Amino acid sequence: MKEKNDLMKNDSKGVTFSKLSVSIFFLSLLFIVSGYFLLSKGDLKVAPVLLTLAYVVLIPIAIFKK
Repeated sequence: MKEKNDLMKNDSKGVTFSKLSVSIFFLSLLFIVSGYFLLSKGDLKVAPVLLTLAYVVLIPIAIFKK
């Protein structure tokens, strides 16, 4: 039982994100929602650009930015 309590008390820092990273991530979510909304309305020019920017550019930047 003592081992289990010791494991539960083990504080690991985990992954932390800066405010800039979180902001970029929420911007990418806005791009994704906007892209799918435009796609549902039949737009085949702007929607793929927004989705590609969000998935290929913004999300990786948000993940790797320290």
